[in-house]
Amino acid sequence: MATTGLWKVKGNIKNVIDYVDNPQKTSLEQVIDYAADSDKTDKKMFVTGINCEAERACEMMNETKMQFGKRDKVVAYHGFQSFAEGEVTPEECHAIGIETAKRLWGDRYEVLVTTHLNTKNHLHNHFVLNSVSFVGGSKFLFKTEDILALREVSDEVCKEFGKSVLENAPFYGQGGAYWVHRNGGLTQTDIVKDDIDLAIAHAHNVQSFVRNLNDMGYRFNRSIYNESPSILVPGRNKPIRLKSFGEEYTKQRIIERIAENRYTHPPRIRFYLPIYMNYGRRKPTWADSLLVLFDTLLTILELMLTKPEEKEVPISPELRYEIQKLDKYIKQQEFLTVYKIETVEELSSFITKLQTKMDELLEKRKQIDNKIRRAATPVIKEEYKAERRKLSGEIAIVREDLATAKDIEIESARLVRMLENEYALEEKQYAKNRERER
Repeated sequence: MATTGLWKVKGNIKNVIDYVDNPQKTSLEQVIDYAADSDKTDKKMFVTGINCEAERACEMMNETKMQFGKRDKVVAYHGFQSFAEGEVTPEECHAIGIETAKRLWGDRYEVLVTTHLNTKNHLHNHFVLNSVSFVGGSKFLFKTEDILALREVSDEVCKEFGKSVLENAPFYGQGGAYWVHRNGGLTQTDIVKDDIDLAIAHAHNVQSFVRNLNDMGYRFNRSIYNESPSILVPGRNKPIRLKSFGEEYTKQRIIERIAENRYTHPPRIRFYLPIYMNYGRRKPTWADSLLVLFDTLLTILELMLTKPEEKEVPISPELRYEIQKLDKYIKQQEFLTVYKIETVEELSSFITKLQTKMDELLEKRKQIDNKIRRAATPVIKEEYKAERRKLSGEIAIVREDLATAKDIEIESARLVRMLENEYALEEKQYAKNRERER
């Protein structure tokens, strides 16, 4: 199974910028150096130029730009094609990459194809595509369709080589469903569809199907008895017609699926109340403590890892959707624990300190850059470069911590609101269950 991606490369070709340290500001020369790094490509055994010589790829791409007077900010496009562990040999990986690049761009553009072997069995190709065509000098107009085309051609070539492809992962453009599916996740639409299936599977009649959806946080905008029933999903402004999920979700087919349950006697869905059980009637404290906030959230998400039929599920679809971000929240909880950050105020203070440190490190690196340019001898120049590399490593760590801290600061308010909403829904459900028991 090959996954793919494609993005712009901006920068000034005269400036050598550290690609690894700052991938958003990279020159054509630097991205080619990175893609063809001999440490990653087994001493350049797997580097191929299409419409250019591999050894002179940067030079030839620049010559094309100069020939047609196209020296814009976007100097190239950088793509990747990554394979499942152990699925391809280095030779197969490179051959698939070459064929993919030829079919996509071989008639108009210079392309460098490299195969990186530095990740053990996880082989992948890099594509460096010139932003200017050697045929007439037209510029590559980067659109969403180009990302989709790379994926489709890659799948086509992989099939011809007898390799698997990513099935059932439609590309929805701006919605990003393809990228979620590519990483093995579910979109909110997928979750709503699964919830409808679950409500049908545990329904004894049409009324219990409606009740099941209501208990999960949905509301009918158009009744199930309407020709085109629709539901309101928390967090979405527009209702969704059930039949938009496919032929199995029309009014008639849903009623038929429910009728089939008369022979199976499905158990009724119940919802676990982790927030309710943890806090009871007293006011939850997650609004005051970030650690309590993330501890509560992770407790709920981890309980969701088992099948809904085996473990009762949260009420709100919004909270169930957060399971997609479990790894991210674990990382953020570890961050708060390591730096002993309890409150939003402490987090804001920590961000200020990190930003000050980042500014100081960047200024220091700027000074080293000046020393490199004025170095009296090559030996002294290399010493400054070594110092710069060490400093860039420190900057990378601070930059990552700063990004994580800012993300927590932004996300925490939303998470508090979401848990408050879940708590309110659970209290309502609790009251409803008590009423049914009377």
